[in-house]
Amino acid sequence: MCAGLNDVEILRKATREDIVELFNTYICPTSNSRRKVSVQCKSQVADSVKFTVEAAVAFCADVKEAGIAIDEEQFRLLAAKEPPLESVVSHWEALLEKSAPVDDDRRTKLLSRLLLTRP
Repeated sequence: MCAGLNDVEILRKATREDIVELFNTYICPTSNSRRKVSVQCKSQVADSVKFTVEAAVAFCADVKEAGIAIDEEQFRLLAAKEPPLESVVSHWEALLEKSAPVDDDRRTKLLSRLLLTRP
């Protein structure tokens, strides 16, 4: 089209015929000049650490030993989804802070045990 012009100027000068020609040449599935491009992006962010079923079983035993009532079946079902460890730690921090009959020392040990489940 118009080399050296900015995008807005080019679009202002584009005619219906220019657009139809562009479509027929580069986009239309029956065109011999049709091109496709596939772009795949890979995240550079590391995957989050998951709370595994094995870690859940060990932590469940620690929670029971601390005298905290827990629905083991529900806990294992949730753990089977292997949620991010950060989410599990946040959940238990809040739970132990407000509702569980646990002293500070035992709370710290339980939360430390969770953090030790990192691979």
